[in-house]
Amino acid sequence: KFINFLPPQRVHSFLQVLNNCIPFFEYKGQVKPSEPNLGTRSKSQSFRKTLDMKEKLEDIIRGTNSARSDLINRRKEGTAVGEKLRFRKDQMFYRTSQGASETRPDSSLTQSKYEETDSIYIAGSLSTEISLIILDSLEIIIQVASTSEVHHTLLGSVLKVLLHQLSRNQSLTALINLFSSQRSFVTKFHNLLFDEESDNCADLCLLLLKHCGSSISTIRSQAAGSLYCLMRQNFEFYGNNFSRVKMLITISLSSLVGGSTFDKTFNEVCLRRALKTILVYAEEERLDLQETSFPEQVKDLLFNLHMILS
Repeated sequence: KFINFLPPQRVHSFLQVLNNCIPFFEYKGQVKPSEPNLGTRSKSQSFRKTLDMKEKLEDIIRGTNSARSDLINRRKEGTAVGEKLRFRKDQMFYRTSQGASETRPDSSLTQSKYEETDSIYIAGSLSTEISLIILDSLEIIIQVASTSEVHHTLLGSVLKVLLHQLSRNQSLTALINLFSSQRSFVTKFHNLLFDEESDNCADLCLLLLKHCGSSISTIRSQAAGSLYCLMRQNFEFYGNNFSRVKMLITISLSSLVGGSTFDKTFNEVCLRRALKTILVYAEEERLDLQETSFPEQVKDLLFNLHMILS
């Protein structure tokens, strides 16, 4: 692959370009297209039509604007004998073309509404595609860096870009793939994440907790699985506890609840459901971990988190 022949400085510059592209192609969501003045316009037209009908009905009841009075008036005016004087139905108020046109929807407004809807879907698809391209590029660099000592120092920059992607709004498809790559990275290079001099682990804990509070069940379950994987990797890294991750998760949740990093998509009820999912993971863990103190430590952490939410 061509990355093998590039110096680390060039690859690092390429990672910076990818990182700068993330905010420009952020997913905006499926926003409902606006319909300017359609409701007001239809209401005003309906109200005006009601008044016109009322006036015409009153004239008919009084006999001032009926077909009979119209025929009599035309005879008094000396209308020609050869002309048909019976009823000019095409001129009656219930036959007017204006009334029919008022009920017909405005084609230009309808077309603009459809064009706006199409542009929203196109923007969402483009955002998802760009996110997946960036993720594929990161995976290629990870493969090269894991086998090349020269490029091994790039893994820290790759993690920064990955965390940046997780911090931005993403589509469901992009998030599922992002969580998968994140779990793979934690499994392969957990020493980079658990370095005490780095803030990467703290940033990851905060992002995962935010996604655990998502109202979308798929995102919630993916984030809960990633958070549980982080606990387990930290437990295996230190041997008998995951005190560092436990502390960082507690601090992150306190900041979320306290409002210092408040997110409008964060939902405490959804977060409690995600914590329950993590508890199920701990209870169904493989036998070698069931015999350790890991499940009990997970339960203690979840109890403390519930207390913070209360």
